[in-house]
This record gives sequence, C-alpha cells and structure tokens, in this order.
Amino acid sequence: MPESRPASPPRSAISPSARGPRRRCARVKAAFAQLAESLPQLVWTCQPEGPCDFLSKNGLTIPASRGVANGLRLAGQLHPDDRAPTVASWKLPVSSGMDFHAEFRIRRHDGEYRWFDTQALRLRNLAGQTVKWFGSNTDITERKRLEDKLHQYTMQLEQKSRDLEQIIYVTSMISAHLLSMPRGSRRN
Repeated sequence: MPESRPASPPRSAISPSARGPRRRCARVKAAFAQLAESLPQLVWTCQPEGPCDFLSKNGLTIPASRGVANGLRLAGQLHPDDRAPTVASWKLPVSSGMDFHAEFRIRRHDGEYRWFDTQALRLRNLAGQTVKWFGSNTDITERKRLEDKLHQYTMQLEQKSRDLEQIIYVTSMISAHLLSMPRGSRRN
C-alpha cells in the first residue's frame, strides 16, 4: 500500500506575510548559487555539525560532488594517504570553534587526483554558535608540481655541491702532497 503523506497546503493558504520572506530567502539563495558558480574555486557549505549540503556546480567534475549534494561525505574521493588526516583535521574545527584549513588530494571524474587548498569559515549567530560553514577548495595541483620540481632541483644542486666539495678536497690533498715532495722527485 503506498505511503500517504499530508497534502501541502494550497498556495493560497500560505499567508501573504509568509510569502515575502520566502521569496527573499529564495532570491538570496539564488544569488549565492550564482556567485558560487562564477568563482574558479569549488564553493561549498556545511551544516554546523559538519555534513556538507551544497557544492557549486563547477565541482561536478569531481564525482563526490554528487554525493555532497545528496548529503553524503567527500571522504571516499580523497587520496588514500590524505583521507584519515583530512577527516581528523575537519573534526577538530567542527568541535572546537576554530576555522579550517588543509591541503589534500581529491579524485576527479577521470580518476586523476588533484591537490586542493581548502579553507572554511563558520557563520555564527549572536550567541556565538555555528549556524553554517562556508568553504572553498582552490586547485593547487600546478603549484604542487612546481614545488616538487623545485625540491628535486634543490636536491640535485645540493648533491652537486657536495660532489664539488669532495673534488676540491681531493685536489687540495693532491696539491699539498705534490708540494711537499722534494723538487727532484716531482715528475714534470
């Protein structure tokens, strides 16, 4: 037997005074969504306890975004090495009142992991309680690649510097030995 639900009140049954705030709320939500869609970052919101309830559509290239839109968690799309530390770092601000900042990798629709710099601030009511989280994820994959290259070049330069120090040391030892030999025993 199908489940019966109470019927929604007819539109005319909603008082005109309630329609005004609802319309304003709908306009504000639409404006926020438009703003979020126009930014190059993934923009999201979460409930005070942490579950996410909005992810900008430009985030739909990440499969988890459909899960976020349905109230599911993003953790399944995090890189396995980042999953536990990221989840733990999100729980701390949710329970402590701090803001959130982390860098981690998220799997994209094509399976590639991309690095994101993620920041979130809480919106508080007059009593200081969190009523909403607002966050953004900025793709920093290229920056991470450049940092890795810079690290590799630095390591190579340090190795070449150590090699050069060794060559200088050996050369100075040979020179000192040759200079300490009597003139007649030196080969020309």
